[in-house]
Amino acid sequence: MSSKRIAVLSPRDPVPVYTGLLERTYQTCRVLGNEHTVNVYFPYEKQRKRSESGRVPDDQPFARTGLESRAIDALERLIPEYSALKGLYHLHPWLYPSLREHLRAFDPDVVLVEFPYLVPLAKLASRGLDCRVVLSEHNVEYKFAQRLDIPLWRALRRFEIAACNRADAVFAVSEADRDELAPRLDDGVDLRVAPNGVDVDRYSPERADAAESIRERYGLSAPVLVFHGNLGNAQNAEVVDLLVEEVFPAVRDEFADASLLLIGAGPPESTPDGVVCTGVIDDLPAHVAAADVAVAPMLSGSGTNLKILEYLATGLPVVTTPIGAEGLSLTHGETALVADHRDAAAETVRVLRDDALRERLSSNGRDLAVSAFSWTSTLTPYREVVREQTGSTTAERTETPIPQSTPDKR
Repeated sequence: MSSKRIAVLSPRDPVPVYTGLLERTYQTCRVLGNEHTVNVYFPYEKQRKRSESGRVPDDQPFARTGLESRAIDALERLIPEYSALKGLYHLHPWLYPSLREHLRAFDPDVVLVEFPYLVPLAKLASRGLDCRVVLSEHNVEYKFAQRLDIPLWRALRRFEIAACNRADAVFAVSEADRDELAPRLDDGVDLRVAPNGVDVDRYSPERADAAESIRERYGLSAPVLVFHGNLGNAQNAEVVDLLVEEVFPAVRDEFADASLLLIGAGPPESTPDGVVCTGVIDDLPAHVAAADVAVAPMLSGSGTNLKILEYLATGLPVVTTPIGAEGLSLTHGETALVADHRDAAAETVRVLRDDALRERLSSNGRDLAVSAFSWTSTLTPYREVVREQTGSTTAERTETPIPQSTPDKR
């Protein structure tokens, strides 16, 4: 297969990796970068960069170019992180001159856009170039907003569908998301599914070797429940409330020494005894492996939950909801316990009492993660779209030096 040039337009630098968004973006760039020339372009937000921490993978077969703008500097200071205005801010129209210049120099075969908000910018900046614009839908954004009862979700739906229709190809992360989008898209849009995945080597039962040291560090007593993510965002915050107020008290009625491990930024301000909040940590797989059961009774969201895949790959029994299980082919009682959020407490107690059930879920869940959700497998559709793109190959072009993680100063 001839090598292609792929420009990835992302709302964030994919390194360091500290969210599910960045994990998928990083893995996509890694998989494609092993076969093609990949450069990631992203808005360079100075304040965010100074505070970022997370995993810096050794395997980075791609370049990263930060695009700076005085407008970004000003708006980043003025607009709070969770303001509704961030939706407009993240359209980043002021990056057009810089991105246009970079794309003309790079001359990509494919422009891969992470999230619909950046599609108008990508289409404008790539006009006149012989390339295909591909949109990666991490969620169906308007469905996500609708489930959170955000009033402007209908306006978001109009924008998102228009963005999809402007792309040459669109990737959804699940069959459910594809079925949601398909009736609304134009006939010429190439709509495919590329599921979320998991690093099955990094997340594995073998990480349980470090469990005892993690438990000692935080004073955790068994059984240990775990939930992780950005605990301050809307979909995770409502799960944390449910865990702290309903699930964990019910578990403690049965297991007096039980612990609840909450991992991630934005933890609740106060928690009852037995609940431990770690904040951002540097070894998520080891922390997850320190638990006995993962409890993720998701109430909202779209796409597929990376955290569920990480629990399965680690060999943890998982208690979740139909929303948490979307797109993951989970079978209740075999690969996970999938029930209404009102039954999450009872299901958690049940799996903690039943050794045979716990072992079955652990083994089957790990097998499912390895067989169906390794990143190399789930991202194959991206490789197919790139392979189908016609045009000149990288070897036929004049090589242009690609900067590594260098902000484009304006």
